[in-house]
Amino acid sequence: MRKEKCLEILIDAFKDNRSVQFVVKQDDKKEERLKVLMEYSYWKATNFGTVYFIKEENACAFVIDSTKNKFSFHSVLWDLKLIFSCIGLFNLSRVLKREKILKTFHPKEKFYHLWYIGVTEEYQGKGIGSALMNEILSDCKDAPIHLETSNEKNFLFYERLGFEKLIDLQQGEFILRMFKK
Repeated sequence: MRKEKCLEILIDAFKDNRSVQFVVKQDDKKEERLKVLMEYSYWKATNFGTVYFIKEENACAFVIDSTKNKFSFHSVLWDLKLIFSCIGLFNLSRVLKREKILKTFHPKEKFYHLWYIGVTEEYQGKGIGSALMNEILSDCKDAPIHLETSNEKNFLFYERLGFEKLIDLQQGEFILRMFKK
């Protein structure tokens, strides 16, 4: 139940996100491809980080611990599924290029990557996202947190929480902003 609810929240929160659309092949199967991306992300978070889930089932987040993100047979299988069922071969080179640029801003020592955070639409603007972020910040005190967002309304949200801008990457018609705290 928890997995399905997390996927539902994040699929809805990111269905129109330009950065996610950059990664997910945009064709008649884009909704299915988005679900594969979120299933992949859930798997990564459960194996190499933490899934945060508000008990009222209206918000969740995936945080990856850089020291746990290790190579394994299962991770290769998930990566292949992501490439062939979500990104597509044509799109793969530009996605890998962007990931390479972003990784240059990651520290060499331990850090946390806030990969996804979402709040159901009816609960947005009611402090749920802030409460979830405060829980994440409390849990991740031993290392910096990095994140990227293309949602301009979230820029101020992260700045109010004390995050500093690292870089703006122009991605066609949108900016992908990377933050750290």
